[in-house]
Amino acid sequence: MSKNQMPPTWENCVLSDLGDISSGGTPSTKNPELWGDDIPWISPSDLTGYTAKYIARGAKSLSKKGLLKSSAKLMPAGSVHFSSRAPIGYVAISSQSLCTNQGFKSLAPADGVFNEYVYFHLKSIKGLANSLATGTTFKELSGKAFAKLPIPLPPLAEQRRIVAKIEELFSELDAGEESLRRARRQLGVYRQSLLKQAFEGKLTEQWRKQNLHLLESADVESVETSERLPSEWRAIKLGSAIENPSYGTSKKCSYESDGVGVLRIPNVVNGAIDAADLKFAEFTEDEVASYELKAGDLLMIRSNGSVSIVGRCALIEPKHTGLLYAGYLIKLRPIKSLIDPFFLRIQLASLRLRSQIEFSAKSTSGVNNINSKEIQRLVIALPPLPEQQEIVRLLDEQFTVIEQNEREIDAALKRSAALRQSILKKAFTGQLVPQDPTDEPATALLERIREEREASPSATIRRTKIRK
Repeated sequence: MSKNQMPPTWENCVLSDLGDISSGGTPSTKNPELWGDDIPWISPSDLTGYTAKYIARGAKSLSKKGLLKSSAKLMPAGSVHFSSRAPIGYVAISSQSLCTNQGFKSLAPADGVFNEYVYFHLKSIKGLANSLATGTTFKELSGKAFAKLPIPLPPLAEQRRIVAKIEELFSELDAGEESLRRARRQLGVYRQSLLKQAFEGKLTEQWRKQNLHLLESADVESVETSERLPSEWRAIKLGSAIENPSYGTSKKCSYESDGVGVLRIPNVVNGAIDAADLKFAEFTEDEVASYELKAGDLLMIRSNGSVSIVGRCALIEPKHTGLLYAGYLIKLRPIKSLIDPFFLRIQLASLRLRSQIEFSAKSTSGVNNINSKEIQRLVIALPPLPEQQEIVRLLDEQFTVIEQNEREIDAALKRSAALRQSILKKAFTGQLVPQDPTDEPATALLERIREEREASPSATIRRTKIRK
């Protein structure tokens, strides 16, 4: 912001003008003596999902020896900590003295610089910080680049007024967003309630009474279950309603190949195939035949680090039949005389089936997996085929309404996020609160900070001395 665009009592600065900047450090994790409960220590992972402004400690702490034997520095309470890698842009203020790992750049503000004003400003320039980061494996914002981040400085009294106004407006947005998220959660609960009713026979109870002439029970072996199902329904093992599941290709795929498109885990989205991001590989005719897909097939994710992802399915439509599929997916081909593919896809997303899938797939190794035999042993509800199709129709009707409501909620949340950015932009261009001509101008504040630094050069942040 140019000088003539800002209020006359403001000054353009960089972060290093406003206090002492420090990086963090990590003691050797191989030496347990360097870790303990003495000195709070945070890493960017401690701010994952963290929404509070202040933080007192992270998941780990250093011993006194750990502080002395590392490049970590004990920052004073009130310091502002900005994650400079993995990821860039988390911000928190320490409510007590603490250390950080090397994934932070921290500012201990000088007297006259309101740390909460710096906090909100750093949140507003996350995009700028990302653009200045460098690196190949992962991007990192250097200490030098952090020190040179621009920050417009108002008088101290106005800094406080700006923060108070931001918090007032953000509090209103928080309340609105929480209401929207609660409504979205309720839609999720309603969706599962519909699925529960559908696969207990309650959703089509009236339809069944009116269409008894259509209801011929499937000639398939039933299994014992504690659930009470309508008399025309069967509880069966999934393997009785599908052909033998088959795994996908292990062939290496790439974006550069001119071969056949191969569907992967990222292509399985919300019960459907999203083929926008395809990789390709060369295949022989026999390989193509082995991994061919037909309309009505289901592709299931069989392996993933998150157990909630394992078992998710997508239905193959006619437009996807020229594609093949990769090894972390497994193909389920419904026997269409017994089970409607849409009905099966929807049932596999119900809580009843999800609990079976996650029980079978869960692993302590970090990689969760469900194999073909476990898939075949899943117990599903099997109504007569006409009733399956009626269940699909009713659920599709209701899900269309739910999805429209979800889209409207998501759009409202995006508008709220955009409004936050608009508030921050106004805040740091002098448009959010009125100026008071009696406030001490920022030029005087900066001059006082410079004088104090020149008079006490030792006041810069140093590693705190700890008694052994």
